[in-house]
Amino acid sequence: MNKILLEQKNIEELKDFFSSLNEEKKLAQFDIDLVLKSEFVAIERVDNKIAGVVGLWRTSKLFPALFLVVKESYQGKDIGNKLMRREMEYASVHYNFIILKTFDNGKYAAAIHLYKKYGFSVFLKKRTRIWMCASFNIRGKLICWFLPFIFYIKDSFSPKKIIRKILGKKNNQ
Repeated sequence: MNKILLEQKNIEELKDFFSSLNEEKKLAQFDIDLVLKSEFVAIERVDNKIAGVVGLWRTSKLFPALFLVVKESYQGKDIGNKLMRREMEYASVHYNFIILKTFDNGKYAAAIHLYKKYGFSVFLKKRTRIWMCASFNIRGKLICWFLPFIFYIKDSFSPKKIIRKILGKKNNQ
């Protein structure tokens, strides 16, 4: 975890930051608990106030996943670029690839543009949710290429779906 989170003052400040978010909470899809469990976190400040947070955590201990949130009042002021640059520098040294999940419903066009600028490409789309992957080497490129298949298999053979299918068949008989 990034040392910035080791001080209690920063944790309290992050909690305040997350409670102050409005519409951007929907894009963030994470909370302070996830931030505290993250392997890497970077904070961007403006006038000594947190303007944005970016980090990496592991989804189901498998995939390194990016999260990013910039407070609405600071969006369009290069905060996202600064955070993404720091994130990608860290990730390119420590990972073969990283993923993220966001929405493709028009509201987040600027965020999707930012992700694409930093090498992310869509590998899966379900309704308005999209998953994107960025690779840093040949292994990462292969993994990003296989991710749609991995997610399909994971979704198709999840224990919940199997149980629903079994219970559904019993109910119909």
